Amino acid sequence: MGKRSFYIDKGAYANLLAGIGSLHTTERKGNLSDFQVYADNTWLADTVIIEQLTRSQGEWQVELLFASIHNPLKFLKQRMIANSCPEWAAQLAHVRRKLAANDRRRDITMSIGQMNICSN
Repeated sequence: MGKRSFYIDKGAYANLLAGIGSLHTTERKGNLSDFQVYADNTWLADTVIIEQLTRSQGEWQVELLFASIHNPLKFLKQRMIANSCPEWAAQLAHVRRKLAANDRRRDITMSIGQMNICSN
């Protein structure tokens, strides 16, 4: 027995088209205050830089996560580079992290206790 073709009546089709036509109004632009985190980049001086390797579409993505030491929930994630070899991507991630860490005195670290995680 063959597959039955899909059928939709005219009323449902009209409702579907009306819904599709109004989709562009469901989103709204962000305010300038939403982008203030990019303008006030002085907080990036006191950040922990965490390198992340993730596999996506056959490549290893190198991403750097900049997390504030004063407010760990304030962070910025940047995709840096992609490579097909995991060892090479790990080396690139390490080099990029060292280049991004402008604090040559020491590596800033963070403990899990500083995050004030609520277990609720």
